[in-house]
Amino acid sequence: MKNILITGAANGIGYYLARQLLSEGYNVTVLDLKTDNLSSLCEEYDSLFSLTCDVRDLKQMEICVSKSVKKYGSIDCAVHNA
Repeated sequence: MKNILITGAANGIGYYLARQLLSEGYNVTVLDLKTDNLSSLCEEYDSLFSLTCDVRDLKQMEICVSKSVKKYGSIDCAVHNA
């Protein structure tokens, strides 16, 4: 199974891309400053990993990427939408 990381995924294109990939069976890690919009997706899909992250902060990004790799083993694709 492919593991996808999407930044800026709480709404708009990032949100709908995450929803589509989840429906196709991908493991998806989503990063956003405000993850409140993602609670319904988290309830619907066990393969969604949601993290609050400011992508402008390199240390936060390193931590979030590390958490995603720890959970899924790898990141096969990153979509930088933030």
